[in-house]
Amino acid sequence: MDEDVGDADSAAKTPASVPSAKRRIQQAKKQLNEYEQRLVGSIVDPQSIPTGFSQVCVQPETVTTLQEIITLPMLRPEYFSQGVLKRHGVSGILLFGPPGTGKTMLAKAVAKESGSVVLNIRASDVYDKYVGEGEKLAEAVFTLARKLAPCVVFIDEVDALFSARSSGEPNKFRRDVMNQIMAEWDGMNTSRGNASRVMVMAATNRPFDLDDAILRRLPRRILVDLPGEKERAQILEIHLAGEAVEEGIDLAAISGRTQGFSGSDLKNLCVAAALAALRERVRQEVGDNGSMDKLRATRAVGGTISLGMRHFEQALKKVAASSSDQMESLMELRKWDKIYGDGAQERKRTHTIGFAGQPAEEESKASRDSPGLGEGGAAKADEDTKK
Repeated sequence: MDEDVGDADSAAKTPASVPSAKRRIQQAKKQLNEYEQRLVGSIVDPQSIPTGFSQVCVQPETVTTLQEIITLPMLRPEYFSQGVLKRHGVSGILLFGPPGTGKTMLAKAVAKESGSVVLNIRASDVYDKYVGEGEKLAEAVFTLARKLAPCVVFIDEVDALFSARSSGEPNKFRRDVMNQIMAEWDGMNTSRGNASRVMVMAATNRPFDLDDAILRRLPRRILVDLPGEKERAQILEIHLAGEAVEEGIDLAAISGRTQGFSGSDLKNLCVAAALAALRERVRQEVGDNGSMDKLRATRAVGGTISLGMRHFEQALKKVAASSSDQMESLMELRKWDKIYGDGAQERKRTHTIGFAGQPAEEESKASRDSPGLGEGGAAKADEDTKK
């Protein structure tokens, strides 16, 4: 594992003709309008991002996909200046999966690698109680992104911003804001210059709640699932980097006992284990019945606090998985991925060339039963996304 993540991941640089991210941010701030000014707090300098790909444990093909769709166009725009890649570039990427699996970390990692400024947008950034203000803020998201280009517009919890039209949303202004964002988004995809160096990334735990028109603008949909046993061991190793651990500690054994844990759960497990080791040290200083007053009156024993298996045993009694393979929400996510996500490509390929796969009638039933689509299933979704 690379412990010096900063050096490894900052090696990639933007082309010499592109000013540094810090300079682009400084230049942009000098020419912002009223609505762009309100989004300044959402700007993230890639050099301030501590997370690189070496700190995110996901499937290698996920990293490759993000690099091809985002990093390459940002670092080598000349490769995308002709042919089909110029006429029909990817308009956006959707990262979906259970909570705590690293979707936000992935977005930051790809921005850091490509030297792209991040514009971190939430629903609260564009919704305003005054009529007409939301549309102006929505427009400002994209005008600001063009000034910061290369830029990644990252929309976290995108379902809060773009819920399906059938959800019965009572406020017309929310629909107006959505329409404005889609118009700006489409305009960005047909423009040249800096607009072509702006990429939209979105993350959600509930992709089946998204409006069909938004899904059409997010053609690449990547499931960021719970880590497997091997990935869990790697995540534990990352969180324990620089930590003193005893010789008998067995990360593989801990990984085997943490099925269903997300990356966030594993972080919490490591924190709980560290606190258990700290409690052990405090007992050495003041005894089992020692009070905080006694702790203040004594000096620290000193020395390194090491983590051992006993500390993780205690932590496992306190920290549980926030998801399970049997949870309905996780099953829905995986089902949606097989039908509409990048995970559907293998299924489509086996049907197209005629090899053994899911029978057509079973596929049709799966489409009809897909969560969030209602009667008509996939056929209705395909029809709606043409709008």
